[in-house]
Amino acid sequence: MYRLINQYVKNMEQIIKIKDISSDGRGIGRTEQGRVVFVSGTLPGDTARVEVPEQEPSEKKKGGLEASLISVINYSSDRVELPCSYSSECGGCPLMGLSYPAQLSLKERHVKDALERIGGFKEGKDFTIEDILYTSGHDADRKSVV
Repeated sequence: MYRLINQYVKNMEQIIKIKDISSDGRGIGRTEQGRVVFVSGTLPGDTARVEVPEQEPSEKKKGGLEASLISVINYSSDRVELPCSYSSECGGCPLMGLSYPAQLSLKERHVKDALERIGGFKEGKDFTIEDILYTSGHDADRKSVV
């Protein structure tokens, strides 16, 4: 159940599609009203049931809202089994739940976005992104303290 107050959401449960992932590993989606939400525990391609926090009209922010994950309804086809039993606890490897090719694609997109959006550069004119090198032992360089 929800109420809309001047296009702001108050205690709303919604189903959202996760389209991207933030640099700190939170899934990024949009509410039905178009507000950006960050959801821990989700990956690009997931469809999730989330609870959007209460927000009053005076709390207008440029950034997105932090939504709470209730459940993942449909998992991304790029999801893989986590190789580390501690990954859900430590939070050190938020991308480990994605297949390696999906990780590379995501990292490439984030670099391109940073150069264009933050740096003001134009792909093809100011820079060119080459394919990221695929390594067969890609998880061997991950270290942890347990």
